[in-house]
Amino acid sequence: SGTCTLREAVIVASILAKNSVPMLHSAAALLKIAEMNYSGANSIFIRTLIEKRY
Repeated sequence: SGTCTLREAVIVASILAKNSVPMLHSAAALLKIAEMNYSGANSIFIRTLIEKRY
């Protein structure tokens, strides 16, 4: 639906931070998120993907 609460974003981001994600998939996700309108949830996802160790 395009909406995500901050609580939902924190839960998904914590799962994302703990699991292994290929670097190219993360780069593609960052690109798509950056093209979206700003929201707090988007910034949480961006921060999580940038802070991951690859």
